[in-house]
Amino acid sequence: MRRERIVDVLVVGAGPAGLATAAGLAAAGVGEVEVVDRERQAGGIPRHCLHGGFGRLGMTGPQYAERCVAAA
Repeated sequence: MRRERIVDVLVVGAGPAGLATAAGLAAAGVGEVEVVDRERQAGGIPRHCLHGGFGRLGMTGPQYAERCVAAA
């Protein structure tokens, strides 16, 4: 079911960049920020990458995605 709603900023994509953008905008007080994604779970492509090397701490993709979601 679709419902109409009004937001100040709509971020398309719940990967690391979209989540960081949404968190930054919300912290700056730009108003109501909403994130939409085609996937049911936020985190983007890193959720599917099991190798290390994500972020400064060398996390796996799922660990990095989880951290991005928690920060947003």
